[in-house]
Amino acid sequence: MMRKISLLALTAAVLTAAGTAAAAPVAAPKPTRLPLVRVRARAAGAILLDWRLPQGWRLDPDTPVRWRFSEVYAGLTFTQRKGLSSRPKLPIRIPFSVTITEHPTGARLTADYRYCLKSGAKPCRDGYADYLVILQGDELESRTEVPVSVQSPQP
Repeated sequence: MMRKISLLALTAAVLTAAGTAAAAPVAAPKPTRLPLVRVRARAAGAILLDWRLPQGWRLDPDTPVRWRFSEVYAGLTFTQRKGLSSRPKLPIRIPFSVTITEHPTGARLTADYRYCLKSGAKPCRDGYADYLVILQGDELESRTEVPVSVQSPQP
């Protein structure tokens, strides 16, 4: 009787027999969910992207900061879905508009950056931020700006 075996199991068996351990699948990291923020509906708004770096560190002036929205939910519009900023003036201002009020909406915002010691000494560190920004449009709300502060770990 012939036994059925999955391709994944066969690959793992071959790699194990060859002395190479099979790598387990890596799950995608989950974004940090930020608290819901009420903003004025149908008005020009902005996400203010800023950094909180460990004491004595700064963004690398020779490396651009790259940000992007990998997911945007219904009812939220942006004039830009991604950006690259060399020597950015902080905070980076990302314009948006919330067009619905019936339920919350949001976007997944990611950023890649590099930070170094202020003294200029090496090494520098690469950083990655991944946030889920949740917004609720409200006709009576006056707030139009949403601060998002990237927290970098102490190296």
